[in-house]
Amino acid sequence: MLSGDNALAVGLVVRKLPLARQKMAMSVGITAAMVVQIAATLTVASILKFPPVALVAGAFALAQSVVG
Repeated sequence: MLSGDNALAVGLVVRKLPLARQKMAMSVGITAAMVVQIAATLTVASILKFPPVALVAGAFALAQSVVG
């Protein structure tokens, strides 16, 4: 499932294409966006397995929640 901004970006790019190519471009754009999101999620998940990184990330999240 794509977030709204990704779907909007794909839609803005695709709307300029000829009607015959729009469906293919939409499929490629959505697939590429999903691959990038999955790769980013897996990368962050693997980085957060290291305790010092998780500690810094947790401290940053806590500071952001307190400061607003």
